[in-house]
Amino acid sequence: MSYIINPEGLAPAQMAGEACASCAKSWPAPSVCIGQLPGGGTIRCCPECAQAVAPYRPESSR
Repeated sequence: MSYIINPEGLAPAQMAGEACASCAKSWPAPSVCIGQLPGGGTIRCCPECAQAVAPYRPESSR
């Protein structure tokens, strides 16, 4: 299951999956996929933020 994320309020780097969607940190690159944009882009978070944003994500624990 993938969540559709509203891009309103996200910076271009966050919408491109190059920065964390929560804290905007870009290094190291965010590694946890938390959802997709309506147009199909991947939204990512750093592992620390992913725990708060999407605490139960079975596909990210593999």
